[in-house]
Amino acid sequence: WNLSQKTINGTPELARIFNLSDTQPAMPVSVFVDALHPDDQPRARRILEQAVASRQAFRMEYRMVDPDGKVRHLSCVGEPLAGTGGAVFVGTTIDITARRAADDSLRQAQAELARVARVTTVGQLTSAIAHEINQPLMSISSNAGASLRWLERDPPQLDRVRSGLQEIAAQSQRAGGIIRGLRALTCKGVQESAPLDLHATIRHIVSISRSELERLEVSLQLVLEAHSGWVHGDAVQLQQVLLNVVVNALDAMAGVRGRARNLTITTASEHGAVVVRIDDTGSGLDAEGAAKMFEPYYTTKDDGMGMGLAICRSIIDAHAGSIAAAPRLPHGCSIEFRLPERV
Repeated sequence: WNLSQKTINGTPELARIFNLSDTQPAMPVSVFVDALHPDDQPRARRILEQAVASRQAFRMEYRMVDPDGKVRHLSCVGEPLAGTGGAVFVGTTIDITARRAADDSLRQAQAELARVARVTTVGQLTSAIAHEINQPLMSISSNAGASLRWLERDPPQLDRVRSGLQEIAAQSQRAGGIIRGLRALTCKGVQESAPLDLHATIRHIVSISRSELERLEVSLQLVLEAHSGWVHGDAVQLQQVLLNVVVNALDAMAGVRGRARNLTITTASEHGAVVVRIDDTGSGLDAEGAAKMFEPYYTTKDDGMGMGLAICRSIIDAHAGSIAAAPRLPHGCSIEFRLPERV
C-alpha cells in the first residue's frame, strides 16, 4: 500500500478475492474500500486512518459483497515497511468465509446442545414439577368451592369469601411462577445477561425439586451467607447449572441405604466472588473422578450422556467464573462454583 500514490499493489490471489480482471492489480485504495460491505466501510476507514497517522500495524476483519450478492468474510493485517518511514505498508488479506461459517455452525450446535441438555435435565424432574403444579391447583379448586358455599349462606359470609379469593390469587401466582420457570429452562431463544439474585435462584430450584427431595427422604439445609448473592449473568443458564448439580446430587443419593441423605447448599462471599457449594451424602467419587467430572462424555451413570456437567462448566466459564468438584468425607461429593459478585 503506497501512501503517496494512494494505490494497493497486490498478487493474483488479491485479484481473485476482489474479483479483478488484472492478475497483478495496482488499484486505488478507494476501490478496496468501496468493495467492502456498506456497514463495514466506516470502521475500515477509521482503522486505516489511525494506522497511517500512527504509522503502526493494523488488523481488521470485514465483509465483501460479491456481484452475485454473496457475502464473504476477509481478514487483513498490515504494517509499515521497514526503511520507508511509514510511506509504504505491506500486509496480507485472507478469505476466512469458510472458517467463519464453521465457527457459526459450531456456535449454533453448542447452543442447540445446551438447549437439549436443559430439556433432558428438566425431564428428569417432570414428576416433581407436575406435583408442584398440582398442589396450587388443588388449593385453588378447594378455595373456590368453599367461597361459593360461603356466598350461598344467608346472609353471605363475605369475610370468608374474601379470604378464599386472596388464597386463590396467591396460589395462582405460585402456579404461574412454576410454569414460567419451566418454560425459561426449555426455551430456545437468545438469553440476555442481567443482574441476578443467586439466593432467589437457589430457592426457586429447591422449590421445583421439593417433591423429589421428599420422595427420596433427603434432608435439605440452606446456608445462604453471601453478602448479597447478586451476580451479573444469564438467569436461564445459571438456573440450568444449579438444577443440573442438584439433580446429580439427588441421583447420587437415590441408592443410599443405612445412612442419612443430606443435601446442603451454602453461599459465601470471598475476594469479590459469590461462592456456591452443593454437598451431598451420596455414593461419592474419588479424586480421579472429581478431576474428570466436567469433561465431555464422562459419566458415572448407566444412562448418562456425560454432557450435563461439561455444559455447566462452559456456562460458568462464560460468566468469568470457575467450577470444581471434590470428594466429601466420609461420604458424598462437593461441587463448588464461583462467580464475580455484582457491586
